[in-house]
Amino acid sequence: GDEAGSMTPAGRAPESVQELQPHIDGALGRLNIQCAVVRSVQACNFSISVADPWLPDVPLIAVSDGFCELTGYDRERILGQSCRFLNDGCDLRQADRAALRVAATTGRHFCAILPNV
Repeated sequence: GDEAGSMTPAGRAPESVQELQPHIDGALGRLNIQCAVVRSVQACNFSISVADPWLPDVPLIAVSDGFCELTGYDRERILGQSCRFLNDGCDLRQADRAALRVAATTGRHFCAILPNV
């Protein structure tokens, strides 16, 4: 079919199961890793969150009990969202916001006091 998930990187439909198998194996491998990460993170007694950069808008896929306690949000409210929801109501200076973007995309050092009230 023409569904995006059924096309090969060359933009054509797979010709055989053998051609499709590496894509299936890759997806299953990512799923197994994601399940292991979620189980491990939930058991942590400190604040940790994990997002999936392969998904649109980089949603959170796992958060620890400590993260829920620190932020005051239930896990069900957090999972599937971009961590930007934590910025709601925070008055962040444009210069700090721009510096954060540069640090996130380049790995450069960033140091500032960010309000999170």
